Amino acid sequence: MLEVKGAIITIDAMGCQKEIALKIREKEADYVLSLKGNHGNLHKNIKTFFESKINNDEQLFNIYEENNKGHGRIEKRQYFITDAIEWLPKKENWKDLKSIVMVKSTRETKKDVTEENRFYITSLSPKPELAAHAIRSHWAIEN
Repeated sequence: MLEVKGAIITIDAMGCQKEIALKIREKEADYVLSLKGNHGNLHKNIKTFFESKINNDEQLFNIYEENNKGHGRIEKRQYFITDAIEWLPKKENWKDLKSIVMVKSTRETKKDVTEENRFYITSLSPKPELAAHAIRSHWAIEN
């Protein structure tokens, strides 16, 4: 019932479902869907791909970086996006899947440095600034 044509729909891991991706594309919108362990092989395959390629085949990725300082911490986010997904099993089950994304977040405080990698699938072309904006906008809603 919602008019979403031309929008980018972001959904956390619970909503990362093939049927939802299909409905979004049928409504002529794009999706950025978060992946976590509840997607077993898909999450594992994408995580393994990024971890094995990020330092060795950087030319595979379009990269965008953001740095923020505030609240007693420094945050660095690197967005890696690629459309090199021909190797991905069952990718055809995800309507118009075009790219995969990894966000590497580094948070530095006076006490320690933490690092986290998050993974996404998307119908967007591999434009890291666009993916970054969509992902950051989603985080803003959650906060």
